[in-house]
Amino acid sequence: MSTLTPTTALRAARNAATITRLDDGPASACIRLYTASGGVLLGTRRLRSPCGTVRELDGRIELHQSDVDDLVVADGDATHAELVGADGTLLGVGDVSAAGEGGAFQLASTTLLAGGVLRLTEPALLG
Repeated sequence: MSTLTPTTALRAARNAATITRLDDGPASACIRLYTASGGVLLGTRRLRSPCGTVRELDGRIELHQSDVDDLVVADGDATHAELVGADGTLLGVGDVSAAGEGGAFQLASTTLLAGGVLRLTEPALLG
C-alpha cells in the first residue's frame, strides 16, 4: 500500500477545517479524559472559542484551553481521551500520556485525583 505524506500546507488546511468543525455548536469544544476506552470519566477540559490555531511552522493545531479551570471528577489514571465538538459530537479519540511521552493528549501526570485542577501540558498540539 502506498502512502501520501501531506505537506505543511495541506496539513494546515485540513487542521483549519478541523478547528472550524470543533467550534461549530452552542457550547465549548472539549476533551474528555477516561481511565480507558469505555472506562470511568475522570474529567472534561473545556477549550476556548476558537478552540485552537494552526501553527505556521508545521501546520499542527495548537489547542487553546479555557481560561476557567476544570476540575477532576474521579480518581484514576487517564489513558484515553475523546475530542468533542461544541455541538457534543465525538470527533476523535486518542491516548493520554505524561508530558513528553508521545500521547495525543499530554498531562503533567496521568494519575488524577478528584477535586484537582485539570490542565493539558502546553502547547497542546494535534494533527
